[in-house]
Amino acid sequence: MHKYGDKNGCINPDITLIFDVPADVSLNRAKTRGETVECFENLEFLKKARDWHLKVAKYLEKKGRKIIIVNANQTKEEVTKEMLQKVEKAINELNSK
Repeated sequence: MHKYGDKNGCINPDITLIFDVPADVSLNRAKTRGETVECFENLEFLKKARDWHLKVAKYLEKKGRKIIIVNANQTKEEVTKEMLQKVEKAINELNSK
């Protein structure tokens, strides 16, 4: 199901998933896991990383790539349900082409 990029010969995925969550929620989750918080897990870095990923997603969509953004600011069950619904829809769209 992969396609090769025209210019660079790289494999482009048919679908790319981004699990989007606000930076403060992400940081809180990292802290409540009971694990050591990594040096890059600070609010400012996470805000910039989220913004960058969303900008790249918009750019790739304009270039014809299928990007699925899942609202990860929900329960695990809700995130899973949304992801499965969006992936199934995207696969059906790909198969109908």
